[in-house]
Amino acid sequence: MSQNGQRPDALVPERSIAVRSLGLRLPPHHRIERHTHDWHQLVYATEGVMTVDTPVGSWVVPPHRAVWIPAGCEHTIRMTGVVRMRTVYLRPDLVDRGPAACCVIHVSSLLRELILETLRLGMLADDVPEEVRLAGVLVDQIAHTRESPLRITRPTDARARVVAEHAQADLSATPSIAQLARGSGASVRTVERLFLLETGMTFGRWLQHVKVHHALEHRRPAPDQCHRREQQRQRQQREADRRQAKDQRQAHQDRRDGHHRNRQADRGESRTERKVEAGLHAVVASGPHRGERLRKQDHQRDADSHDGLRHAGGCDRR
Repeated sequence: MSQNGQRPDALVPERSIAVRSLGLRLPPHHRIERHTHDWHQLVYATEGVMTVDTPVGSWVVPPHRAVWIPAGCEHTIRMTGVVRMRTVYLRPDLVDRGPAACCVIHVSSLLRELILETLRLGMLADDVPEEVRLAGVLVDQIAHTRESPLRITRPTDARARVVAEHAQADLSATPSIAQLARGSGASVRTVERLFLLETGMTFGRWLQHVKVHHALEHRRPAPDQCHRREQQRQRQQREADRRQAKDQRQAHQDRRDGHHRNRQADRGESRTERKVEAGLHAVVASGPHRGERLRKQDHQRDADSHDGLRHAGGCDRR
């Protein structure tokens, strides 16, 4: 088992693999040329729009949609914008109730999580009971999901195909069917009959579907809801990291300020203590001499007071 939870293919016998998976991030306008697979394929994009082309039609695959491609079907995949493609391949004998032809299906929340879980595991094997059950639910979801009408059927008749190619060359123009039929070798009535027979729609309705198909294919790709939630979570995490860093810087500054105030207070107390100590030393050093001076001063004041009283008493007797 690898660090991301996937098992290397080399460790799993080929015959025991029921479902494979592939996840790619593809640039705008990337094209996967025509090819086929021996296994059934479900192509899904969590972001961006894909267009799957086959000899019989084209399918637009926006987010919340997937295209089912049966084994052996030739197809080309074109990307509009950045595409996060998530594909699962199912062994043909595993699917007996799936769609018989290419079609676009709706991707429910459950089917989406099944696809992503298969991508996380890398593959589903027949010899792991949990993975057998997971593969069974995946097949049931594909078999019972509803189809989405995002297909453009191409006429097979050469004359009708010429008209279709002329119409698709410039969808902004509005030529009449008579103008488009020139050079096709068929009359207007024949062209209308061929389109109705081979596409199930009149030419006008078919052209309207082509324009809707083109608008879906070239719309600005938007991330699906899960991807938006992930972007929001990342923004919130970055904001929380910034707040935490700011709080740490403030706490560090507060500690520095506190240490500075404490040092200043210690210096002030030290100066006061030194002054008091110096005063005490001065008092102790000059204590005997100062006491003698004080006694002499007191004695002199007493003598002066006594003389003053005697002088005042003599004056009274006279």
